[in-house]
Amino acid sequence: MFDDSFHLSFPDGLFPYGCHLRHCRLMEVLDKGKAAAVTTIVETRDKHTGQLMFENQSTVFIRGAGGFGGKRVGKGAVYVARPFGRFPI
Repeated sequence: MFDDSFHLSFPDGLFPYGCHLRHCRLMEVLDKGKAAAVTTIVETRDKHTGQLMFENQSTVFIRGAGGFGGKRVGKGAVYVARPFGRFPI
């Protein structure tokens, strides 16, 4: 299994304290032939107000899990541009 991509967004900034609840859901599973690309989303909300605090999206590439006849191209992944046009150090 390879970690393919990761996206984290903070709609209202990051708060240094509080009590939060996390909810994970499967976004999509793509058949890449000999492998599968699995994307999940985790929403973190304030326990008392239900306000969305942040959301992270992660895609993993699992070798040997493909060939099941599913979609090859996804629709929902978030595009993340590389900062300053280069790979992070």
